[in-house]
Amino acid sequence: MDKSEPDSRQSVRRKKILFLAWGYSIHAQRRIQIFVEDPLFDVTVVSTYNYRFSGATTIPLSQAKTTQKTGSSHGSDSGFFSRHPSIIKTIYPFSLLYKFIQELVNLVRDYIILKRTIDQKQPDIIFLQTLLYPCYLILLIRKSIPVIITFWNGDVTWWAKWTGIERLLKKQIIIRGVKRASSITVNSREAYSACINYGKSAKYIHLIRYPGVDISRFHPINKESAKKNIGQNAQKIVFWPRGIADYLNFDTIVAASQMVLKKYNNVHFIILFANKEVDNSINEELKAKGIEKNYSLLNKIQFEDMPYYYSAADMMISLSSNDSLPNTMLEAMACGCPVIMGDIPQIRDWVIDGKNGYLCPVKDADKLAECIIKVIENPQRMNEKFIQENLTLIKQEVDGSKMSTEIKQLVVNISSKKAGTE
Repeated sequence: MDKSEPDSRQSVRRKKILFLAWGYSIHAQRRIQIFVEDPLFDVTVVSTYNYRFSGATTIPLSQAKTTQKTGSSHGSDSGFFSRHPSIIKTIYPFSLLYKFIQELVNLVRDYIILKRTIDQKQPDIIFLQTLLYPCYLILLIRKSIPVIITFWNGDVTWWAKWTGIERLLKKQIIIRGVKRASSITVNSREAYSACINYGKSAKYIHLIRYPGVDISRFHPINKESAKKNIGQNAQKIVFWPRGIADYLNFDTIVAASQMVLKKYNNVHFIILFANKEVDNSINEELKAKGIEKNYSLLNKIQFEDMPYYYSAADMMISLSSNDSLPNTMLEAMACGCPVIMGDIPQIRDWVIDGKNGYLCPVKDADKLAECIIKVIENPQRMNEKFIQENLTLIKQEVDGSKMSTEIKQLVVNISSKKAGTE
């Protein structure tokens, strides 16, 4: 380019984006970082977690933490109350009332903070990273500023379909959020259809699976080197990286592992979750079954170390009953790790049983054990076929650099329409 010509990016006024984000999430962090790193955008982050992005303005809300959560903690009084349960029964109604009042005060305080920030920053666009609290506060602010919502946590595919008073309220939040949005991004065809069913025109819904997968970070690493990096020397490793909530069906893998270990006793199961209290109860369960030595229970893995775990593992398993597009599945595929996934509609868009992985009914321990043994025994060298299929799939569909370009262009287009510019 002729040096006398101005850089077109520098000649354009920076687009001012306000991100409204819930709690701490590595996915939200990566989504926001895409814009923070681009000089075309002036980024403000309002969140219940103090992300402290370098190069962005951060406005912490009431529940903001200055350090990342590392697990549950307990106050010094917990032992006293556990020894005096009658006191809990006495004060419980009052504690509920106190909690409700406290939450209400926080909501009002956060609303004031958000409104003041919008008035001061005058963003070109507001980006919601979900419709969980505090993101739905935007529905209380009457402004003409365009809003983009990225639906996740099953916002439209299962969260809004529950019944009950509280869940009915959540559904109303989704309906109002869909109506309010200038644009919506989703990461699955099912979520796309759900938004249409909530009354949004297809022209406002975009299937952009950002942030996608950073293939410069997530790629195959020599297995022995990866094992050494994570301190594991088991012959076969099964990686379960998504936690043990009820909808993740952890009990299925425990039952399946008992069957697998009867045939192959040198298989090690690495389980990632974040609750130390559960850690103790799970340990007791595994000891009772006599398989605790074949399990590692991890409270946390640094994001930078995840490629080593995927590459060291012989398979990654996720059996979620409710899902959209799990990043762990995509990251495992990018690292050349065969996947065994729960057989639900959203996952069938990505995994074809026997072609690039295995699908398993989420409650079927016998079938899961069968799939694990197939990966261990690798009939007809299926694992190698899975790996090649998935490496191609990731590069074609969710390369992070492509996803970043798409989402940035969407933001520029929407903010430009508001400004009346090209």
